[in-house]
Amino acid sequence: TRFIAINDNVDSDSGDNEFAPFRNILNEWYVKDCSKKIRSARYTKALKGEYTAPYAPFGYQKDPADRHHLIPDERAPILQRMFRMALEGTNCFMIATALEKEKVLTPRAYVMMKHGRYATEKRQKHPYSWDSRSVRKILSNPVYLGHMVGHKASSVSFKDKRIMYRPKEEWVIVENTHEPLVDQATFDTVQERIKYKKPHRTYNPDNIFRGLLVCSGCGHRMVYGADLGNRWGGKTGMFCCPTHRRFRKSDCTGHYIYLSDLTEVVLQDIRRHAHLAAADKDMYVEYLMGLSEQGQSGERQCWKKEMERSQRRLAELDMIIRRLYEDSVLGHIPGERYALMSASYEEEAGKLKARCMELQDMLDSYSKQSVSSQEFAELVAEYTDITSLYAELLNTLIDKIIIHEKEVVDGETFMRVEIYYRFIGKVGGESGDDLKAKKPDYAKKR
Repeated sequence: TRFIAINDNVDSDSGDNEFAPFRNILNEWYVKDCSKKIRSARYTKALKGEYTAPYAPFGYQKDPADRHHLIPDERAPILQRMFRMALEGTNCFMIATALEKEKVLTPRAYVMMKHGRYATEKRQKHPYSWDSRSVRKILSNPVYLGHMVGHKASSVSFKDKRIMYRPKEEWVIVENTHEPLVDQATFDTVQERIKYKKPHRTYNPDNIFRGLLVCSGCGHRMVYGADLGNRWGGKTGMFCCPTHRRFRKSDCTGHYIYLSDLTEVVLQDIRRHAHLAAADKDMYVEYLMGLSEQGQSGERQCWKKEMERSQRRLAELDMIIRRLYEDSVLGHIPGERYALMSASYEEEAGKLKARCMELQDMLDSYSKQSVSSQEFAELVAEYTDITSLYAELLNTLIDKIIIHEKEVVDGETFMRVEIYYRFIGKVGGESGDDLKAKKPDYAKKR
């Protein structure tokens, strides 16, 4: 092979060139330096919240006045409807099927049509072929909250162009850089819905609690069976623990509960909250705050006392370390002794500071309870006239429902039900206790 480099005056047929190895090193240094500068420039743009990808995400377009800024485009209503469908309980597979039936262009097909890129034969033949993974990726993108997320991936090196994805801790997130298409509450709820919803072979419209019920024993999402209710003599379907259904009593108990009984308990509780919020919103917020404080069983006071003790101890440690330093300078204690003692006190101070930060976070979360209670009161007040439950309502108001195993008190058998509402968490009944549902009668099986 004959190698010719005209700019460097190199021709392998003319013999070895003594300067060629040095030129190669300098050229490689130059390319490496350019790579570092490009990486640094991209990181700086990420810190500024500028959009640097070649094409805008689905639902947005680049601002003609500033190509690093995003503005909604004609696909924004479609994106918002996708979030509404997910909020109502529709899984990613069914959303993809609906978009395909309506002949909505996929993101890649839209780029192909508008910019002439990604024009493969398959995409030209099937421009409306949506995939559930694409829907899940779109619904999980925080860009629709109005936040810019950068520094998520990069190439391995200037020699290796393979893409390397960074952990979330290294992402650069700049908030409120462009107009959001969904609110934070909707986005968070959708993440929970798509996290647990799996494509199901047969759609059952009776299962309005899909993805919401949790077994208290193993923590898995409970499964629904229309045949289970008939098996135990019931008129409707029944939920049970999937671990128990697979491995029987070796790993978990059944936690069986009728759909009709659960519906009655949840409906009555939602109506109670709705009427309280509609009657007097301010008094209802105080009621929620009172139940929250009662549920914490004085933990907030314990946190405050522990915070005060930790702060007093930190002040004492600061004084002790200063005196130790003075004694070391004056020669009252040897240097090795000072190093050993100061290291021990510094370690204790570090642990106390970390604990104070944890306590402060817990106290701050309690102070945010009032704002969350206001938001929930405004949300639930709209449902005073409901007479039945449906999937959209449940997914709008409820985060999860925990079902406990049967209990027998004074000869009465029941199931404890914990309803965790959005914004406020678990509230319980009128006194803050857990709700109760009837236990299925196994004797009817025969």
